[in-house]
Amino acid sequence: MTTIAVVGASGALAPLGDGRNDAELLAPVVERALDDAGVRRDDIGIVCSAGSEFLNGVVGTVMGAFDAFPGWPPRAHSHLEGDGAFAFYEAWIRLLAGEADTALVCAWSRPLAVEPRRVLDLQLDPYVVAPLAPRPEDLAGLQASSQFIALPVCAGAAAVVLAVDRPGAVVTGVEQRVDAHYLGARDLTRSASTAAAANALGLPGSTIDLLELHAPFSHQAQLVVDAVGADVVAVQSADADPIMVTGLLRVVAAADAVLRGQAQRAVAHGTNGPCLQHNVLCLLEAR
Repeated sequence: MTTIAVVGASGALAPLGDGRNDAELLAPVVERALDDAGVRRDDIGIVCSAGSEFLNGVVGTVMGAFDAFPGWPPRAHSHLEGDGAFAFYEAWIRLLAGEADTALVCAWSRPLAVEPRRVLDLQLDPYVVAPLAPRPEDLAGLQASSQFIALPVCAGAAAVVLAVDRPGAVVTGVEQRVDAHYLGARDLTRSASTAAAANALGLPGSTIDLLELHAPFSHQAQLVVDAVGADVVAVQSADADPIMVTGLLRVVAAADAVLRGQAQRAVAHGTNGPCLQHNVLCLLEAR
């Protein structure tokens, strides 16, 4: 049976407006991940990336980051407007399908739009909810119905190298699920999509050494823990939010804990959309 493992990973946060472009922000992170993996650029078979040019404030800027990727000869590359944890999921599927032996997953974020949070309104139902122009904080407040803390938005980048049949943090499962688009059609006091992904991975009732959470708002952390339903030894949440990178940074942290022998079994969580609408869980194990 084919096994896919994380063999190198790196991530970094940066202050907004530090003067670097996307490629300059991403390139050092990619190089560290490749060095950790002992993999050359020429060895990469596919690239899966994630980010948001809308958050950058200028459409088309995403192409500037491509200078940080392996260049010649050309290889298959897909890019998604979303969190890097979902690009990780795609890369894992493509390696399982036999498209390549090694993949580079990366994400970057420089949310320099005048109001980055307003960009996220594009995810909302355009007829009923979006015209009200709610901020993510407003929607999360509806979900929490109490005090909550929003993670500070910053810049950042992350990169992960996946390889077939090599020792490392073995990816024993990745599952993603999505809840209803309309906020009134779902129970905001629970994360049904996270629970469905956890059930598909067999996590409820099992033991996890480390759960890395992508919870943009503090109250969402407990919703995710409850939805996973496992006996978790340690829970760690993001303390900053480079939008579209935060989930992949959780994968980096979980993989690093496994590679360093600090965890035998770790789960990384990533989310997209308002009020934990779309969720992915990545199960990594020491083998």
